[in-house]
Amino acid sequence: MSFEVDSEALRKVAEEFEKELERVSKEYDELLERAVKWTAEEMKRQAPVYTGRLRESITWYMTEDFAFVEVWHPAVYWIEFGALPSVGAFQPLLGRRLRYGRHPGTRPSHFLLRTFLALDTYLERQLYRLFRR
Repeated sequence: MSFEVDSEALRKVAEEFEKELERVSKEYDELLERAVKWTAEEMKRQAPVYTGRLRESITWYMTEDFAFVEVWHPAVYWIEFGALPSVGAFQPLLGRRLRYGRHPGTRPSHFLLRTFLALDTYLERQLYRLFRR
């Protein structure tokens, strides 16, 4: 059994494939930058506002290989997940806790969770548009 390969046709297919790969790669980079910007803006929109410092602490940047969205507010953990109520201060002389200075706790806001759930939908739509062409 023998067969013949047309090298000219194979070269044309390889060139077309390379052009398409370059197009998708360029559009993917643009999509990644748009997605990072969108994530930071959505996170700022979802964040609770007491003083505005939480929203100001949300930043984004990109490196050659990665994209980052960072939240630098020192209390972001307790804002996202909430804080348990304080049981008061233990007084060793009395041998019990006093309710003086008791913190009532805070409810979780889950603004990061809501943002990442919305990001899933956003990326699904954008990737569909990218590969639909």
